Amino acid sequence: MSGLSSSVQKLTRAQIYVLRRMASGTIYDISGNFRRARERRTFMGNPDDVTCRSSPVLFRLGLVELCQPVRHLEPGLYYRLKLSSSGHEALKANAHL
Repeated sequence: MSGLSSSVQKLTRAQIYVLRRMASGTIYDISGNFRRARERRTFMGNPDDVTCRSSPVLFRLGLVELCQPVRHLEPGLYYRLKLSSSGHEALKANAHL
């Protein structure tokens, strides 16, 4: 549990915001090389994706994970993310912000 608290203390407001949006159902994807991520949005029925710089960091911290396990990741493809159990705990720990 102490490892989680050190990760929680390092979270920025932007990272907490992404965790909250992910918990509310917003879809986030990460590239196969884990360097780029995007928030999937639509505007008037058309895709209007937004770059999300916090998602790769949250992935490295173990707060988000891939929705489905993949054997071979392609760098040019994007894979859907979801909150991990650690992410839910971090969200509860930062509920006051």
